[in-house]
Formats: sequence, C-alpha cells, structure tokens
Amino acid sequence: YHQKDRGDLIYARRDEAGWHREIVDDNAAPAPRVNGCCLALDREDRPHLAYSDRDDSVVYARADGQGWHFDTLGTTIGLPWFLSPALALDADNDPYVAFTDFYSAALRLAYWQENGWQFETVDDDEQGGWYPSLALGSDGQPQISYYLYTFIRDFEIDDLRYASRGDEGWEPETIDYNIRRGANAYLRLDQDDHPHIVYLDWDLGLRYAWRDDTGWHMEVVPTTGSPGAFNLLGLDEQGRLHITYVDTQADALMVAYRGPSHWQSETVSTEQGHCTGLAGALDARGRAHIACTGEDLLYIYAQTSHV
Repeated sequence: YHQKDRGDLIYARRDEAGWHREIVDDNAAPAPRVNGCCLALDREDRPHLAYSDRDDSVVYARADGQGWHFDTLGTTIGLPWFLSPALALDADNDPYVAFTDFYSAALRLAYWQENGWQFETVDDDEQGGWYPSLALGSDGQPQISYYLYTFIRDFEIDDLRYASRGDEGWEPETIDYNIRRGANAYLRLDQDDHPHIVYLDWDLGLRYAWRDDTGWHMEVVPTTGSPGAFNLLGLDEQGRLHITYVDTQADALMVAYRGPSHWQSETVSTEQGHCTGLAGALDARGRAHIACTGEDLLYIYAQTSHV
C-alpha cells in the first residue's frame, strides 16, 4: 500500500507476532493507498509487486529473503489510480505484468523467461488499455480485461475489452460497448479457465460479464444502495463469484456473492462505509479478506465462509 500523504510504497505482512511493515520504495508514485499497486505471493509466500514510480516508470519488485530486487519495465502515463499495472505469477513463479505504454498508448505485456524480460503488444489502439486486470489460465496463457476510452467530437465512447493469447497471438474483443460503462474492470478465471469480469457502469452501478461455452453473458449486479469503491474477491470452490463494495447511501461495507439463481448481499460493517479503496481475496476455504482504506488502512477478514 501507499503511505498516506507521502507515497512511500509499504509492504505489510502478518504472522503470529502481529503486523510487520517495511518501505519497499520511497520513490513510488502517490496513489490511492491500496489501489495503486498490485501484489502476488509465489509458492513460497514471497511477495511480488508491480507499480508506477514518481518517474512514471513501471516497476516490478520481488523479495527473496535477502532484500528487494527491482526491474524497470517501461514508462506509463503518470495516473496510477487507473493505469496501475496488473501482475500475475505462473506455475514457476515467473511474473507477468500488463501495463499501458506511455509512448504508444498501447496495452503491453511483460513477462520473464530464462533469458530475461520479454515484451508483447496486446492491443495497439491509440486510446490504450486503462484499468488492466490480468490472469493466467491453467495452460499458462495470459488473459487480460481492460477499459478503452474514446472521445470523438464531444462524444464519449467507453468499451470493456478482453484479450486472450492463443496460437495466432493476441485476440482483443469488445465485451460491452456503451457510454459510461467498462471502467474499473476486475478479472478472475474459473476452474475451466472461463473469464469472469466485474466492472463499473456509471449509471447502473456494477455489471458482471462472464463467458462460457455458449459465449458472453452480462447482467447488472443488484447492489444495496449506491455502490462506491468495489473489488472482485474471487470465485469459491463452487464457482460462485464474490465481490465487496461500499454502499454509499447506508455508509456500509458489503459483500455479495452470486448463487445458482440470484445475487445475495450481506453487511460486513456499518463502520467502514467511508472506504475509498478496496482490495481483497478469498482464501482456500472461501473466507473473505479485505483491505479498506479511508482515514485509516484496515484489514477485515471472515473467520468462517459466509455462504
């Protein structure tokens, strides 16, 4: 997370003794505290980070027990709250980083191989790929969701896009096309490598898009009140999608999941409705873990699965 009022990038971990914090980079770009960087843990629970620094560089960092190691991957536009890179690790703990390139405005993918970093262009549309979210399938192939913003003759066009890499290279496609729709997209894959995406509709709230063997499907997520900050927690063992969001009308932190026939929501707390940024995940037992930032940075977790 980013240190409040300073921008220092902090890594925090919890063990039996409590929370431990360390500064990773004091040159990180100031950003919303839990949304300006991306964290992944490898098979040995070692942290890997991707973020933007104050020089608008895309940086990958990893810790190996001897300290932190850094690689600069490219240059991005200095707006980390919606252009922060996305990060995923493959079965060999090798990193994949998706980011928007400053010079070409193209969506790019950097990934590590034995001979060093490799780079590919995912989508070369001049409007770039905002809010990238990255996942790797069971075959190791990357999939990315992202937002495309176009402004033509005083007319705003928003696209939710998705790209997967196959034998013929990258295959970008538009999933949802409308004014004021597609921002803040979060991607997860199910056990069959089918993509599931939650994203923002400025008029209707949250939307959910998923693909199965018959094609793409979309629906509005029935939230309580007016959703503010949100994040996709993941899919549980039954394939049910879980999200967390802030109900700005009730000033409450919520968790919602999609059952076989409909969505269900429950209130996590009525004391954390001031959250302006959310991050989180489900653990192996389907329990939610949420980081909430507002005046303070809070960690909230479920002691049991709530479904």
